[in-house]
Amino acid sequence: MIKGLESIGIMYKHAKIPALLTFVLMGLSSVMVAAQIHITRNLVDNAQGFISGYVVLSVVGLWVLISFFVVIFSRSNEFFGTLIDVSIRRNLTKKFMPMVMGKLNRIDYACFEDNKTHDIINRISRAPQNSVISCFNSLIAFFTGLFSLFGLIIYFMTISTQFTLMYIIMTIIYCALIATRTKSHFEMQNKLANEVRTINYLDSLFTQKHPLTELRVFGGSPYIFKKWLGHLEIILKNHFNQNLKTGLLQLINIIVLCIWAAFMLLLSGNMVINGEQSVGFFVAVLAGFGSISGIASRLVENFSAYLNAVLNFGNFKKFMELPEIDLSGKKETDLSEIRFEDVYFKYPNTENEILKGVSFTLKQDERISIVGKNGAGKSTIIKLLCGLYKPNSGKIYVGGVELSDLEPSIMRKTFSAVFQDFGQYSITLRENVALYDTDNMEDDEKIKSSLKYAMGEDLIKKSDLGLDVQLGRLEETGIDMSGGQWQRISIARAFFSDSKFIILDEPTASLDPLAECKMYEVFLNVLKNKGSITISHRLASAKMADRILVISNGKVTEEGSHDELMNLNREYRKMFDAQADWYREG
Repeated sequence: MIKGLESIGIMYKHAKIPALLTFVLMGLSSVMVAAQIHITRNLVDNAQGFISGYVVLSVVGLWVLISFFVVIFSRSNEFFGTLIDVSIRRNLTKKFMPMVMGKLNRIDYACFEDNKTHDIINRISRAPQNSVISCFNSLIAFFTGLFSLFGLIIYFMTISTQFTLMYIIMTIIYCALIATRTKSHFEMQNKLANEVRTINYLDSLFTQKHPLTELRVFGGSPYIFKKWLGHLEIILKNHFNQNLKTGLLQLINIIVLCIWAAFMLLLSGNMVINGEQSVGFFVAVLAGFGSISGIASRLVENFSAYLNAVLNFGNFKKFMELPEIDLSGKKETDLSEIRFEDVYFKYPNTENEILKGVSFTLKQDERISIVGKNGAGKSTIIKLLCGLYKPNSGKIYVGGVELSDLEPSIMRKTFSAVFQDFGQYSITLRENVALYDTDNMEDDEKIKSSLKYAMGEDLIKKSDLGLDVQLGRLEETGIDMSGGQWQRISIARAFFSDSKFIILDEPTASLDPLAECKMYEVFLNVLKNKGSITISHRLASAKMADRILVISNGKVTEEGSHDELMNLNREYRKMFDAQADWYREG
């Protein structure tokens, strides 16, 4: 219960006035329920007195007027509540969301590799403010119902203290049972997280162009749909069982409440017959039964919603506690050299060491190529170099400063990259190219020059909008790109940056052979004054490197130029000759 109170603090910080108005509305709404019962009693009693001749008409009219205003307030309560809710959501979106987005930007990259942590990030990132709003709203609704119920109980205490206390005990027991069901439901949702993730993935296969094309052409859709139905059946079966148990609890509660109401009506009717209470009291009690059953039902529902919101709010707290990258660091260093010293690394939650004592040095104007079999650790070196992970042991230096001690802005001046899984951003061509260096986004000549180097100058001519053409299909005027065109844009993005070193991880995988050959000629020209690290399974590209590193079993097993490694007649030569055989005639 206490955990959810933190949502009040967040609301007060980011939406102070709407939050205070919510409390005012809660207080008025709580009072109005008991007030309506009291007004009904006095209205009936005074109307009876007027008929009997001992109450004047003006008194009856006053109670009618008061009753009218209470009804108007009750009807307008929802309207004011909606206005306040809209104001709260607007304030949280403006003030709270930047904090959440900043957190997303700072989360340690390793968190995205862990399924449980990734599930938390996915739940929160869609609408992080909703967990706070749900927790706050359900808490307010619960206490509104609780205070309203308290006012009604006072009336019923005048009929029978024992039966009223019995009702209170029944409500408490029912709330406890619902709390157990809510916790069980939340645990079920966590247990089904993998099923939900799988079904969402299978959903995406039917909505994304590339997998859908293959599924339709080769007839794989029925099988995927069958798998989708299987996972859906598991989810639906679990939800049905949970809802059935909750429904049975609600049915038992309704039966017990009806039995209790019948006894209370008999007792109150007997009190009127014996002259202990007025007819107005009986009418007020009769009206109160409708209110108390409705309030009690909503109270339990709101209590259940609150518990569920608290559990979801717990995800938000876990999200905010996720480890972050360190954004502080040194702002100046010598960018003329990169050095790996005895680096060991294994991915989080795994036992297999990917790198085992890797050491090498890269000068600013030097080009090296890293080659090796799949799984040897080539891309892992790139991830470490980009600061996505930290070595388990050993050091990585930029100049004389440890990589982990550098400020991110300095790291961006140090490296630009073309990744194997490059980003395809549905924004303008200009924004795509200048994304790494937004300060120069209006420098048309530099953008065009980068596209020219990346052999993508023809993309400017695809629309009359030139550099401002929208890429992707988010807008009607957007144009779609082939895989090779998107890769050229990613290469242009890396060239646009004024970094000292450039990382090329399979930079031509989506290009045709002729375009690939021309692109490597471009690399030779553009990278004359930059240091570069290239990873490619096409070993012919390694010939342009000043130095080649062969990675095998997590270690640097060979190092030298192409000619030197060919003369060694070891693993590099075997790989090179194996590929060359495919191009030789005969």
